Amino acid sequence: TGLIMVMPMVTVSQGGLTVWHSRIVDMTSGALVDLGPGESRQLAIGMQLVTCNPDDAVGGFSDNLPPLAPGTYDVSAVVSLVLDGRGNEQLISGPAAEIVLR
Repeated sequence: TGLIMVMPMVTVSQGGLTVWHSRIVDMTSGALVDLGPGESRQLAIGMQLVTCNPDDAVGGFSDNLPPLAPGTYDVSAVVSLVLDGRGNEQLISGPAAEIVLR
């Protein structure tokens, strides 16, 4: 039993370099999750197929980011889980998924 971040943090990368990432979300909002052994829960993700740069990470995203060029990209997600009574955050991720833009 714990509190799980409702919206995972998402990264789009190409050749090992991040080309887009989701904005940091409010880590205090989440949903209670109580899973037994072998159980799972699906979470929706959101992403934009645009290119950001290091300045966007500091000052916030521009409204007119250029679209990603056609090609193969990897999409990965990380979700935060805080276990009851322990107060420590665990980051949970899985393998990246490949997407192809044409």
